[in-house]
Amino acid sequence: NGLTSKTETRPGAMAVLKYLSDTPDANGGEPAPAASGGCGYYDGSTVVGDLAFPLVMQKAQVDKYNPSLFKDGTTSRAGHPYIAYDILSPERTKVAAFMGGEVLKVDGGNACGPRTTITIWNEQNKMTITYIHLIYTTYIKAGDTVSVGQVIAEVGPGDPYGCGTTHLHIDANSTKGRPPCARPENGGCTSENASKFIDIGPQLYKTYEAIGAPQQQEVSDL
Repeated sequence: NGLTSKTETRPGAMAVLKYLSDTPDANGGEPAPAASGGCGYYDGSTVVGDLAFPLVMQKAQVDKYNPSLFKDGTTSRAGHPYIAYDILSPERTKVAAFMGGEVLKVDGGNACGPRTTITIWNEQNKMTITYIHLIYTTYIKAGDTVSVGQVIAEVGPGDPYGCGTTHLHIDANSTKGRPPCARPENGGCTSENASKFIDIGPQLYKTYEAIGAPQQQEVSDL
């Protein structure tokens, strides 16, 4: 699905299989070939204009794992000392690009173990989107250009990739790259660095609301 202005909701056979099995993917967990130059692998991601919900999940499944996350038109920041969001999901759930752009880094390793971190720079909005707690990915590599909604990785196991919980961490900041910022037990975050992070909570909520919607959705500018 390469649509950039509509939400694709036709329940093909693979989508029905995923829904009935309540599993994050229907291909046995095997990664798709690496994508380069914006030639994407989508697998049912929810695209809303130039944004996409960052996990390939049914809305009922998102609610099952995040019963209180998406409320009042925004999302919970999960106690980070800077603006960031944690979305719980099953292990190996596919991660979709919230925005398109240039892949700056695909890194591995932190205090929680050998997890992968991906940073993608979006030139149009002048921000970097960072995705953390992922299994090492063969979907993309540094230097690639990805499209909104393109699958870029999969959620890693809770131990050791996700600090004990299977989830996607996503944040955005106004620099090309990511300022060093973490929870206090993992190094903390200076006030200067914290000020560079951007609140994408309302936009995450709008993409969540669009999951399964039959009509085109509108998302306000960031």
